[in-house]
Amino acid sequence: RVEFGRTLQPQEITLAIDVHFGSSVLARIVHAYLTQAGALKRASEAFVKSQLAAGVKLPTGGRAFISVRDGDKAAAAQVAHDLAALGFTILATRGTAGAITAQGVAVSTVNKVAEGRPHIVDMIKNGEVSFIVNTVEDTRTAISDSRSIRTTALAQRVTYFTTIAGAKTACAGMKHMAHLEPYRLQDLHAQLTATIKVA
Repeated sequence: RVEFGRTLQPQEITLAIDVHFGSSVLARIVHAYLTQAGALKRASEAFVKSQLAAGVKLPTGGRAFISVRDGDKAAAAQVAHDLAALGFTILATRGTAGAITAQGVAVSTVNKVAEGRPHIVDMIKNGEVSFIVNTVEDTRTAISDSRSIRTTALAQRVTYFTTIAGAKTACAGMKHMAHLEPYRLQDLHAQLTATIKVA
């Protein structure tokens, strides 16, 4: 349209998030508006709905455990800040805790599995952790620890993210969980069709 001298105005778009688990794929379609605040809120809403559809319940509080590889520590500190703002108490392994503390976020240190008991897997088994962010260095010990954390989290149905991007999106989504809005697919289809005709 720019080639013909027509300006590009903010338009409605349809946002879909696919969630894969097992052999199934579930999709939840919602609206997003190309504005700074609107796009963030609607994308976050889409993410929360996709998690609910996949049987993942995002917590509203409790203890959040963070343990990340060196390259993710700066970003993990921001995730910790967001989680603390949502009312979570932050737990972290020593290296990650140092990066979080340096950014002024209160954090309690917890042992890795290899460092002896009581360690993080014990806490997950005891129901003391409600949210986990864990990225892994490519070392045998780190991979082994991560496997123990992941399998225990799955068994205890604790919400678990293995990327910083996923954790950030979850934090954004949790801010809007109290304001989820249902959409009729028929209405979304009609509005999308109308948008395509105008374009």
